Amino acid sequence: MLSSTPSWLHRPSPGPQLFAPKPSPSKPAAHKKKSRALPRTIAARDSEVFVAVGHDIRWADLAQWKEEESPFYRSLKVSIPLPIERLTLSPGGDYLAISTSHTIHVAILPDSSLLTTRDEAPIKLKAFQVGPTAHVLEESPIASVFWHPLGYRGRCLVSITQAGVIRLWELNRADRSSFSEPTLSIDLEKLANATSDQDNLAASQYGVSKGFSPDAADLEVASACFGDQAGMEGVHGWAPMTLWIATVSGSVYSLCPLLPTKWQLVESPGAATFVQTLASTIQINHTDVSEDTQAPQEDKVTVNKQLSWLKNIMDQEPFLEEVSHGDTVQVFNRPQSVPAVPLLQGPFNIVPEVDDFELSDMIVYSLKTFSVGTEEESAEGLPAAVICLLTDTCQLHICLDLEGIVGKWLPSIQVSHGLVYTHTMLANTHRTAISQNLPTTLSS
Repeated sequence: MLSSTPSWLHRPSPGPQLFAPKPSPSKPAAHKKKSRALPRTIAARDSEVFVAVGHDIRWADLAQWKEEESPFYRSLKVSIPLPIERLTLSPGGDYLAISTSHTIHVAILPDSSLLTTRDEAPIKLKAFQVGPTAHVLEESPIASVFWHPLGYRGRCLVSITQAGVIRLWELNRADRSSFSEPTLSIDLEKLANATSDQDNLAASQYGVSKGFSPDAADLEVASACFGDQAGMEGVHGWAPMTLWIATVSGSVYSLCPLLPTKWQLVESPGAATFVQTLASTIQINHTDVSEDTQAPQEDKVTVNKQLSWLKNIMDQEPFLEEVSHGDTVQVFNRPQSVPAVPLLQGPFNIVPEVDDFELSDMIVYSLKTFSVGTEEESAEGLPAAVICLLTDTCQLHICLDLEGIVGKWLPSIQVSHGLVYTHTMLANTHRTAISQNLPTTLSS
């Protein structure tokens, strides 16, 4: 917005040069499958910004730019075969995920002190390609790339393609195979049509043809994100492990809980609230459903699984590890009492209904808890959320999910009297959301 742009980022000052593309003598070659995802070519680390322009990455410290008469930027060189579409900083700010329409690279960022010197020579970054055989031109373009908010050491990268394949990459520089094979992959088409937790839900290998599915067109992914960050005080426990998915056709789905094999909590007041709200919600729901004689059998199965899942976490002796800046983290293993792949919840209804539209982007914030927890009394709150949906016609829909997303899994196959049967499939709950203009009392 030009009226809000500071003078030092206005022409004729040097500021706009940071974002200006270089003149290209020829147009880039067309890809086999064009990406429809919105570009995210700016990432911030405090006052530092990283800007992708074509195949190049530029760095600048805006605090310096504001004060200096002749600001400069540094060029960060990474060997990237296609134009850069997304930049995503890891939670610790030490890694930069760089993605194109069909490739993902993770670069190791130098310390800020090395970038702020007046040397304007380009810096070549050390980078590793993620999924060199999974993300190829012949496969579906990449829709979103982001870091899991609970990833161990902040190194769990999540990628999702437009065809609805989700992959969790738990990166370890000492193990090069962690850049080649995901620790968990989920095909949303398979998950939408699954009948039990024993079904094969992993992504098909490259070159293997997939059968026709009536849900294929409806599950074309436009964007995805997690519900919130775990370290913020007042965030409900389910939020950082809830993956929200928006499809091009205008539907919204969720997966909860989605966790890597190792996940962590930074010791902080926010982490204490995280655990308290998670435990209290599960225990209260379990009590309510257990005492309700008319509760459906599916609800009883769900609350029992939630309680078993929580017990797996509470019974662990978390590994304590000191990280940068003197912080201490608690490292947990993913519970084994339930499958790693949760139920696909949705599509959710939007009330009042809006005209047909295509989605292009989404961001989700959790509603903060009602009270601050103490040693004597747990924090209270609901796993509710604010879902912001952007359409391809530049309309923004602000939706409130007041019921909240909680952990759910596919039904289990059980054996009784020699007969194999499957629990009745949990119906996809059509939640109610309110689509309206941004309310002035939203923050309260």
